[in-house]
Formats: sequence, structure tokens, C-alpha cells
Amino acid sequence: MVDENAKHSSDGTLVGIIAIIIGIFVLGALYLLPFVTILGSSFSIAQLNTYCSNSLINAVFSANCTQYSFYFYAGWVVSGVLLIAGIYKVYYSIKKIS
Repeated sequence: MVDENAKHSSDGTLVGIIAIIIGIFVLGALYLLPFVTILGSSFSIAQLNTYCSNSLINAVFSANCTQYSFYFYAGWVVSGVLLIAGIYKVYYSIKKIS
């Protein structure tokens, strides 16, 4: 016989692990994937956010810098929520089993 509580707990564990993996991918994408190509050089969101912290670059490209900063911080928030939710789900589904 299959214990229904164990079945649902394993589903929760799988959902939590998937959320953790997606959160790591979102965080990695912020730093590794090229987002914009300027004069033949590719830049990630994290690099653009770093360059926009320079006041001269921010003064010239303020609208773009605001957009890149939004993407950077929104990516961190989404990644953090996914990681926390995934860890929570895995922790409590394992706690249910034991």
C-alpha cells in the first residue's frame, strides 16, 4: 500500500527542488547571460548595473540605467523568493515524512 502522506510529501519535495533550481538559474542569468551588445561587447545585467552606478554614465544614459537597475533588482527578488519558497517546501515536506 502507498501511504498518501508520503506521496504528497514527495510531490512537495519535487516542487521545492524545482523552485530552487529555477531560482539559481535566474540568479546565474543575471550575471552570465549577455543582455546588451554595445560596440561589439556583450554585457550582462549585473555589468550594466555596475556601470550605471558611475554618476557620469548614469547622467548620460539615465533612462536605460533605470531600466537595467530594475531588471537587476527584480531578478534578485524573484530569485530570492524562489529559493526561500523552495527551501521552505523541501524542509517541511521532509519534516512531514520523518
